[in-house]
Formats: sequence, structure tokens, C-alpha cells
Amino acid sequence: MRQSAYAGCLFSVLMASFLLGSCAPSKPQGGNVILMVVDGCSTSVLSAARWYNTYTDSTFTGFNIDPYICGLMRTYSVNSPIPGSPGAMSAIMTGQVTRSSTLAVAPSLVDTPCTYTVDPSQWDYDYQSRPLMTLLEAAAHEQGKKVGMVVTVEYWHATPAACSSHALSRSDQTHVCRQIASQGIDVLFGGGTDYIDDDIAKTLEDKGISLIRQDVSAFEDFIGDKVWSLFAPVGLNYEIDRKPSRQPSLAQMTSKALDVLSKGDKGFFLMVEGSKVDYAAHAKDPVGLLSDFKAFDDAVGVALDFAKKDGNTTVVIVADHGTSGMTIGNDCYYNYVETPLDEQFGNIPLAKASGERIADTLMRCAPSDVEAIFKDMAGIIISEADKRAILQRKALKSEDYMKVAYDEGLQSMVGEILNQGTHIGFVSGNHTGEDVFMAVYSPDGVRPEGVVKAVELNGYLGERLGLKESLKELTAKYFTAAEDFLEDVAVSQEDGLYVLDASFQSRRVHAVQDCSTIDFDGKKVDMGTPAVVINGKFFLNSQSLR
Repeated sequence: MRQSAYAGCLFSVLMASFLLGSCAPSKPQGGNVILMVVDGCSTSVLSAARWYNTYTDSTFTGFNIDPYICGLMRTYSVNSPIPGSPGAMSAIMTGQVTRSSTLAVAPSLVDTPCTYTVDPSQWDYDYQSRPLMTLLEAAAHEQGKKVGMVVTVEYWHATPAACSSHALSRSDQTHVCRQIASQGIDVLFGGGTDYIDDDIAKTLEDKGISLIRQDVSAFEDFIGDKVWSLFAPVGLNYEIDRKPSRQPSLAQMTSKALDVLSKGDKGFFLMVEGSKVDYAAHAKDPVGLLSDFKAFDDAVGVALDFAKKDGNTTVVIVADHGTSGMTIGNDCYYNYVETPLDEQFGNIPLAKASGERIADTLMRCAPSDVEAIFKDMAGIIISEADKRAILQRKALKSEDYMKVAYDEGLQSMVGEILNQGTHIGFVSGNHTGEDVFMAVYSPDGVRPEGVVKAVELNGYLGERLGLKESLKELTAKYFTAAEDFLEDVAVSQEDGLYVLDASFQSRRVHAVQDCSTIDFDGKKVDMGTPAVVINGKFFLNSQSLR
């Protein structure tokens, strides 16, 4: 039977349970879930990367993901059929379609949706501009599962932030960082040491989380049960540029995360992101894109090996949206029926570095060394015209990874040269609106198939975790508007943060924006989820005071 939505998945679960009957082995309520997201990966990248690895590696027989591809996922926001990463991941994590730029926050009716119409009758409370409970939060605070995130960018970047924070803008870096720290996430690996200030370090310490900064040996030797290990001031390097002594691979981080998380007796939820496929696609950089997709698939292999041995772990692998529309074949690919692979990929197999690293090296070198550096790092003998163009842009660094393909920076020029002599095509340097691939391994064989919306995938993930209540119901409990259950509510500002003072059943309540710990009548109470402020309005976990 072809199941095209979560309803089909649930039917399959019920049928499987009926057929197995009393002979089915008992398992703990709710299993482990590993959600693997490759950011900005157009479906065509799978074909391009598969051919590239076939061409460059005689032992390559296919990707780890290949046997588990089961359908496509539709991904969009309320205001556009082409989402940003915050909105795309928020839909997967909350089961609600949001605005493109928001992090796990419900849209407002005044947003005038043009892609997806919000139906307020489906909610039992005023959902507008309200923080939405995420799967990670539900797993941690409702089920007591261990939770983790593994990324190759800053820990507060859009995808991990949509799992573990709530904001109207992905640019709310200060509040997002504070919220992620306050969640008490058991495992977090990636980049972003520049975004660990004294307050965040103290929050982690108070929650018993070990913090490792740019130390691979300490990361490898860690034997505890709560750890953040960050390996770079900002994001990590592309896989092709990575130095193993300074940064572990995505596969290594995934393996370590599973070692730590699997120590819990209530199961776990892990999100792994192949973050910089999106960066490379924005830059039209085939070298960075192909190397990081392979690194992501290696991490998929680690997750699948774990799941098969464990017997109670579901692995879901998706892209959150497409970027650039990378293709095998461009508008110069006239005689495609007789053009072999070596002409398709040109000098790309000779490259030793991403376009980003080549550009950074060129910016620091003497003008006379430009040709030699390009030949050594990319295997390309550049023309005089290309050399002049490089020297003209030598001091121009791209400041926004999403605009590399369109700015006048040196990295854009390097990307153009890398694509010369190939038949790799890029539709744009922006996000694209095609459906993205979906792959699933589940221990009982139950999985969604066909074309599934991101919000429907959320339902499947919740079922695999064993959630007893819907995220909509949990949102009402964990993110209750202060004025709906507190008295004498007063909101002020101190040091750039909103502060709430109120009373609950004649007892004093004091809360600070982004913090999970509140003062309740002189006693410290950890709510689990943070106090979130949206448009000056406080939302708190009302259960923690009852």
C-alpha cells in the first residue's frame, strides 16, 4: 500500500501491531529518533554526487542513504513556497507551518499567508505569535529522554535554533544562544566558541554540562553524560578543508553523540545537520558541495549502523529545502549524448580545497603567486583574464554566505573559475522550491512513503518518539501566556532583557527572558523550557508552578 501522508503511516503502525499480536517483543514506550537534515540540498545533488563518486572512486557502490529513500517532502512557509531554513526546520520540528524567518513561533493572522492558510478553528487557544513546542523539547522535558544536536555551523544557526529556541527572527542571536543553553541539551557538537559568553558558560555549568572548546582530544576522551564540544570560533570547515587534529568529521561527531546519548534509560532524540552543503550551493561551489554531501552520507552510515544494532531506533533523513538547483548538465551541454564523465566534471576531481579556502588563500598571497596557488589547490591553469579578475577582487571578502553568488567578492570569482570546463549547472545562488528527498529506516519497517508535507513528517517523528500528547497540546502547557494564569503581571527591562514579576496563588513569581530557571516564592524552579518573550509578551511553563 502506498502511504502518501502521516495518516497512512499511522494505519501501517496499527496494522503491524494487529498482525504481530501478543507474540511481538515488548519495547520501552517510545523509541529513539535520529533526524538527519542536509541543509539546502536539492534532490539533483544526489545524482550529481553519485556520478561524481562513481567517477572518482572505483570502490564506490552507492550512498548509505540510497536503500532507504522512500519519497519526497514538500517544504514551504506561510508566506512563500520557497522557505528559509528557520521556517523549513520549524515545520518539521513543530508540525506547524510558520513564516520563513521565524524560529518555532506560530504566525500571526495579519501575516496574510499566500502559500498556506492558517485555520484558527483548529486551535483551542490563541496560537498567534506563540512559541511552539518542538520535538526536541518534548522529548527532553515531557519524556525525560536525552537530546542532542550535531552541526557543522555555529550551534545557534537556523536549523539547530529551530529545534531548541523561539524567536521572530533567526538574527536574534543573543536570545537564541541563551535559550539553547537554558534547555540543558545533553549533547551539542559543532562550532561557535565565539558565542559562549560568561553567562552561557555559567548556565551550562549549573546544568552539569561539560564545555569543551576547540580540543579534539578532550572531545574523544570524554566519558560523561552531558557535553558541549565546539571546534571553531564560528562554523566548521568544509570536509575537504578539514584538519582532523582540529575538527572531527560529521561522522565522528555523530558516533560520539550516540555513545553519550545511548547511556540514558529513557531513550534519546538526536538531530544531525550537514550544514554547509547549503553554504556551498549558495556559492555555486561544486567542490565544497560534493565533499560535504559525501561527509553527510558517511554520518548517515554511522547512524544506520547504530540503529540496526539497537533495534529501537528510527533514522529519518531529509533535506530542509533546495538551494541552487545543481544539475548534471548546463546550458552549454549541447552534445550530451556523447559527452563522457571526465568532461562533465572537468578539473573538479583535482581540487584539494573548497572555493572558500582557495579565496581565503588568494587574499593573503602575493599577486605573483596567484597562478601557482590556483594550480596547486584547484588543478586549474587560469587564463590572464581570470588572473586580472582575481587581482581586481583580491581584497573583497564575501560577508554573507547566502549572497556569495551575487556579490563582487573574490569567492564568487573563484566559484566561476571552478565551474569553467565542467557541465555542472546551477539554477541560481538562492533557495529553490522543488520537493526534497526523504529517506527512512525504522526497525519495524513502518515509514512514510510518497509525497509528504514537512508537517506530516513531524507527526511520524512524534509517533516514533512515543509522544502521548500532541505538540499542540504541549504548547498550551509549556508556553502559556503569563497573563492567562498569573496575577499582577508586570514586565520591565533590565540589561537588555525582559523581566517578569507576578504572583501565582499569592506567591511571588520572578522570571527573566530566555532563562528556564525562575524564582517561585524564594525557591529556584527549573521549568525545563525557557521563558520566551514574543512582542513583549511572556510565555512560561505553567505546569512548573502547579
